[in-house]
Amino acid sequence: MFLLCFFCLFSGKYKMGLLLSYFFTFYWGFVSNQGHWLEMFGDNVTGLVLYLFSATAIALMGVISIFQENH
Repeated sequence: MFLLCFFCLFSGKYKMGLLLSYFFTFYWGFVSNQGHWLEMFGDNVTGLVLYLFSATAIALMGVISIFQENH
């Protein structure tokens, strides 16, 4: 992960590096700790849905930003 981010920063692909970092953080924070999240929220899936919705919205904004030239 470090090498991928370093390569993106070294080559000037700042948006791609940030997006890769986000996806890794999402994977590490949610997928790896899925048991903890299920234990914390129990049978209530509202918290998990909100977490996934907000993560998906942030990822979508990141993907859209890759296609913008000026920002």
